[in-house]
Amino acid sequence: MHEAARQQGIRCLSDIELCVLETDGSFSFFTRNDGDDKDGAPDRTDKLT
Repeated sequence: MHEAARQQGIRCLSDIELCVLETDGSFSFFTRNDGDDKDGAPDRTDKLT
């Protein structure tokens, strides 16, 4: 897994939030975004009328 992460440009395993073993045997990595606490769609601040 460490080699697969390195090949995808991930230098430190602690940067990985989630690793998925795909059906073809490859790994998919989801990395942390330090300083960015937003997940998913942006919050709507305007009122719906």
